[in-house]
Amino acid sequence: MLGATFLIISDEKIAEELLVKRAKIYSDRPEIRSLFDPKSTYGSMEYLPLMGRNKYWSRQRRFTHAYLTKATNNQYYGVMLFEVKRFLYRLVKNPDDFGFLLEDMASKIMCQLTWDDTSFSADENTINLSGDYEASSVIGMMALVGIFTVAGPLYYFLIAMVLHEDWLVKCQEEIDKNCNGRMPTLDDYPNLPILRACILETLRWKPNVPTGVAHELEVDDFYKGFFIAKGTRILPLDWAFLRNPEKYPDPENYHPERYLEPSWPTYGEPLTVYPTIKGLSSFGYGQRTCLGQSLTQDELLVACGGLCWGFIMRKKIDPVTGREIEIDLQASNSLLIIKPDPFQMEFMPRTDVRKAEMIAQWELAEKKDLEERAAFLSDAVAGE
Repeated sequence: MLGATFLIISDEKIAEELLVKRAKIYSDRPEIRSLFDPKSTYGSMEYLPLMGRNKYWSRQRRFTHAYLTKATNNQYYGVMLFEVKRFLYRLVKNPDDFGFLLEDMASKIMCQLTWDDTSFSADENTINLSGDYEASSVIGMMALVGIFTVAGPLYYFLIAMVLHEDWLVKCQEEIDKNCNGRMPTLDDYPNLPILRACILETLRWKPNVPTGVAHELEVDDFYKGFFIAKGTRILPLDWAFLRNPEKYPDPENYHPERYLEPSWPTYGEPLTVYPTIKGLSSFGYGQRTCLGQSLTQDELLVACGGLCWGFIMRKKIDPVTGREIEIDLQASNSLLIIKPDPFQMEFMPRTDVRKAEMIAQWELAEKKDLEERAAFLSDAVAGE
């Protein structure tokens, strides 16, 4: 860091001018000492998001794009819905363990989509990854990034629902009306704009990577009369972008209606498509745009939709004082990807019927999964 030159961008329009319109020269990454030679042609192949523009970067990016496109088109092979059903069931049984259960759900989804996916090896051969080590690096990268980028928003969505009960009730009423009492699936989400607005506002209100991920300029450049030297590290400050009062009036407060009412600058139509988290500045710029936007959106939709469908979420009561236990909004880790410090809250099934439904749907899904796995193993043994 000593001796490095930084350009910190706090205006989203400038970020688009430099990082999108001039992406050919603004898409490198700064050298990170903990990664072995991440910039040269023969350098590191371990972690795509922070990798320099070496030969591994372009190859792994093509592979990741192809794989995630295929997974999206197949609705992730039912993995998300299966794991959310497991999550809700476990939450009924052990509500105080919600933090562990939430992160375990996110990790199970990503691990199944990578390690347990038969199409992965075919895609690996098509893109010509160099071997097992590079393939494992890509798999590990997708699993890690998928977990980190979903867990934080899920935690903050829970906090938002606890602190803004009126929006929780609106989400529940919308789900009940459009899903006829059942847990929502991905097919339902065009009809759930309130839920999508609450998720999008959560990502704006508490951005996952508030500092943005640094780019590095590859050649000298000029912008509006200012000289920017080769090697300058560019920080697109997402926290500032998402708190621009012209685009987001009253930016410090949680307002999902900013995407639902025409009087707000961020309103978009049709409401079967908008609001959407796709294209949010948090996903990066230009050639460094996150490839997993659809995956992140769909995982958040299924998980948040399931939580609103199944539970009343509220502040926990201290058994000694009888008072509500407050949640500290400012307490979080200090890493690149943030999540809140551990907090307490209460989950209560909305009704006894809903509780029974959450238990029954998981038991049915688990039984079907075990039967399918047993049949697969039986066919494999028979084929030997």
